[in-house]
Amino acid sequence: MNPASLLAQSEDAKFLNVPYDKRWEPLKPVIVQLYLGCKGENGKSMTISQVIIWMRDNYSFYAAETQYRRWFKQWGVRKRTLTSEKNDIIRALGKRTHEQASTSSVTLKGDSYDKHVEKKQLTRYLGDQLRHQTIEPLSPGVLSSWTLPYAALPNAFGQKPDQPSPFPTTGATPSYLDIRTPEEISPGRQPAGLSPMMQLIREKAARDRTSLLLQGRSQELLRSCENDDRV
Repeated sequence: MNPASLLAQSEDAKFLNVPYDKRWEPLKPVIVQLYLGCKGENGKSMTISQVIIWMRDNYSFYAAETQYRRWFKQWGVRKRTLTSEKNDIIRALGKRTHEQASTSSVTLKGDSYDKHVEKKQLTRYLGDQLRHQTIEPLSPGVLSSWTLPYAALPNAFGQKPDQPSPFPTTGATPSYLDIRTPEEISPGRQPAGLSPMMQLIREKAARDRTSLLLQGRSQELLRSCENDDRV
């Protein structure tokens, strides 16, 4: 996002007539978007120091870094992606079969703000996960236990009366994750192929499913796949 799009369209939009300690809330959308969605001069997301200067120069809003940090904490605003969120993103994208799938299509929906995942954080986390992941040894009798065709296998797991199948919600994308569907490729145009990040995600998904298969955890394995992969 270009910071220029957040410039006040009028003097009233700067809330200069509002008492200082009451300006935080009306200015919140601008401050949060600057911090999470805008790039600084170095092409990276804005730091708190850069937000302070921008708000001072463009909104005549003067506040110390400690005040910004306190309000960010109160608003629940953070750049760091939680481990649980990283795992949900990896699982959700690992099930996507589109060649154009990308972490750029992922948005984390907050109560009062949205943010994109930091790619460097996710890349580092994925690298650590793959580096330290071990594949479980084959459990005795696992392969011989797969005696039913897929059409009959789900019935063997049983299902609850209010669920149409044994795989209704497991592995579903969490509600706080918004993953944009890739656009259709125009005729004659070749897909760009998987990005390095998506290659890591696909490798992680394959290893996880391999481990589930070798341990005989067939229900979890099938629940981690989309329908085509299950069949």
